[in-house]
Amino acid sequence: MDKKTDFKSINSFIKRLLFFSIIIGIIFISSLIILEVSRVNMRKKVLETESGFRTVNNIITEMHKLNNFSLTDGEISETLKNINNQVNVLSEILKKINEEDKVKELENIFNTENLKYDLSSNIRLVGNFARDFRELSNKYNNSFEKMILYSLIISIFSISLIIILIFVYKRYYNRTLKIMDTVGVHLSDVVNFKDEKIFMNVMWNEEQKFLEQIHQIEEEVIFNRNLLNFGIYDNLEILLKKIFNVFPQNFPIDRFSLAFIDNNGNVIAESAVSKYEKIKLDAGFMQRIEETTLLKIVKSFTPRIINDLESHYNNIHKSISTKLLIEEGIKSNLTVPFYFDEKCYGFVFFASKEKNIYNNTHCKFANRVVSFIKHNVLSHYIIQEILAISTNGFVELVEGKDNETGEHTNRVALYSKTIAKELSKTDKSITPRFIRDIYWFAPLHDIGKVSIPDSILLKPGKLTDEEFKIMKTHVNAGEKIIKEVNEKVKNILGYDSLKVALDIVSAHHEKFDGSGYPYGLKGKEIPVAGKIVAIADVFDALTTKRPYKEAFSLEESLDIIKKSSGTHFDPEIIEVFERTLEKIKSIYIFYKDA
Repeated sequence: MDKKTDFKSINSFIKRLLFFSIIIGIIFISSLIILEVSRVNMRKKVLETESGFRTVNNIITEMHKLNNFSLTDGEISETLKNINNQVNVLSEILKKINEEDKVKELENIFNTENLKYDLSSNIRLVGNFARDFRELSNKYNNSFEKMILYSLIISIFSISLIIILIFVYKRYYNRTLKIMDTVGVHLSDVVNFKDEKIFMNVMWNEEQKFLEQIHQIEEEVIFNRNLLNFGIYDNLEILLKKIFNVFPQNFPIDRFSLAFIDNNGNVIAESAVSKYEKIKLDAGFMQRIEETTLLKIVKSFTPRIINDLESHYNNIHKSISTKLLIEEGIKSNLTVPFYFDEKCYGFVFFASKEKNIYNNTHCKFANRVVSFIKHNVLSHYIIQEILAISTNGFVELVEGKDNETGEHTNRVALYSKTIAKELSKTDKSITPRFIRDIYWFAPLHDIGKVSIPDSILLKPGKLTDEEFKIMKTHVNAGEKIIKEVNEKVKNILGYDSLKVALDIVSAHHEKFDGSGYPYGLKGKEIPVAGKIVAIADVFDALTTKRPYKEAFSLEESLDIIKKSSGTHFDPEIIEVFERTLEKIKSIYIFYKDA
């Protein structure tokens, strides 16, 4: 739910309900026991008072006999004896009903001397006892009836409480069943692309928490569904952004990035997307894998969690890449390697600005993400590598016909890569993929020479105008080769995989002022890849010996290149070329023809 609401806890409610039910139950049972004991005692008292009432009447009857003056001494003695026995019975009754004062009063009345001298007064006093017993009997009867009424009230209350508890239980049990049924149907709809998110009214905290868990499951299902819907992307940055934008809310991520391992053991940052603007560890950053701790991950075949990046940097390994991440504000990092036939091609990085944020559950989720995208990533990387290797077969064929050596294509590729990498520092359109592509495909720049007759291609002297016209057709021939290969691959993959190669082949003889061939492009009309390879190719041609010329010195070559700025070459690319002269010289020296 978008709006946060405070809900009462059904667990607390039920606990309170059970607590009060138990208390009321205890009170009910205790009350019933007390009432039952009191009722029994009260019933005994009622019976005792009725018995006492009858006994008093018996005593009065016997006392009236003493008024008969015709009684003999024996009859009088027998009557007194009967009175005495009845008085003893009455005393016991009074004791049982806790009327001790009445016992003493009874003893005074039935003193033998009193019976002799004041019989009439004593009969009257005993009559008062009969009245007292009648009042006590009424009193105890009333109390007894109240006890029965109280018991009935408590019983009705307890039965009502039990009915309420059954109703509450049944109501929320049925509600739970309904919620589970709703959730089951909804999740089925989510999986089958019929629904996106469940909405339902909740009453309790537990239902709210349950709904939040369902939303988390929904987000993961929808995320997995979105991953399945992603096609093969030519641009990995677009792919990463699309994935980054559909991450579930419960997965902590502020930065999502990808890096490849090249054939020379360099880890090259390919692309990165984040929730913040300033990225210091940007695309194109390169570091030897031995200078990092990533080699351990490659060997372990398992993801790695660093939940305190700063501590890792200070106490375990001081890596430049880690330092840059810390400067971006990253505190935790989850790294997942991706493999193809047990060869590690690179890493996917999940990073957060929170410390101690990742756990094994996040690892499992990250593994799923990588499993979904690695084929997309690898198809992009490996197919282009295969294409580069395959098309380089044509290059070898050309080199077999031409007077140029294999080192020429190596140098042109390395010069082009160096210039492109330096250009990427100021031009964000120059991506790691572009740098990789220009390195792979620069050797193809003269692939069209395979169509040029040997008489022209291998001619040691200067070409005639007609021969040069034929020589210039090698660009169109090369363009045709690359286009045909690109179309066939595009039919399989659904995207252009050789665009950079096509730009190199078709535009490396174009000139900044528009005087080049085959299309007479000028300025910004010329693709950047063509501009870069044009400088690399001419510089290598100047600094190496050809059948028709001797090699120029580095200084002479550089001077010619600089003088051609604005006419043959783009001034901006010339500036970049000049910034890389030290690296260019080292490549020239290392790969110099023998």
